[in-house]
Amino acid sequence: MIDTQFQYQSQLPHSVVLIYDPIKTNQGTMSLQVFRLTDEFMSVYKAGVFTAAAFEAKQLTFNNIFEEVPVRFRANILSTVLLKQIEGASEIDTANHVLSLQTESFVEKNLELLIESVDELGAEQAKLAKHAQHVARQKQMVAQWLARRRAENGARRARNEAPLPETAAAAADDLGLKPATEPSRLESLLLTRQLASYCDALTDEAGASYAKLHTLDALRRTAQE
Repeated sequence: MIDTQFQYQSQLPHSVVLIYDPIKTNQGTMSLQVFRLTDEFMSVYKAGVFTAAAFEAKQLTFNNIFEEVPVRFRANILSTVLLKQIEGASEIDTANHVLSLQTESFVEKNLELLIESVDELGAEQAKLAKHAQHVARQKQMVAQWLARRRAENGARRARNEAPLPETAAAAADDLGLKPATEPSRLESLLLTRQLASYCDALTDEAGASYAKLHTLDALRRTAQE
């Protein structure tokens, strides 16, 4: 979705993506959100360099990948009349439907997606950890080489001989080390954003269910009186 939205937004700056949640809507809460990629993310994605330094330069975090666009619903008078007629003819108990506490499907789906994202993020973090270990090992080899070279140059100076190069580049060349390419951090950034979205959705659902529970409890006490 990221690449598709980037292509659309590059050609049509006002392009947006619509996110519709049928499960939450079916529970009585209209769920329709509109998002677009931020300028910071567009700049980084266009450059194609997804390193920690590139993200830091643009102050890009998982919180500012997308920006939400406000949504407003408008209906003409005929649509309003039709909705009123449908509401009057409906046999569904609207109050009970809205106050329903049956949120198992929504919570279960979000938990499944949350677990999958955690596993995927763990795999990405393992790649970054492996890269960090490789870089640390190379630095250690270079440091040991430089220590030997300094000792060797000390002996050469004592013999009035010209010293040999004592640079990291010379060490890497002598040891046959190749520059370690930093893995892309884009996937980790997107997975972190997904995790945050799933956690926010579960938090909102828990808050709504808690409010419904207190409302139903108040209605039951009122009915008993």
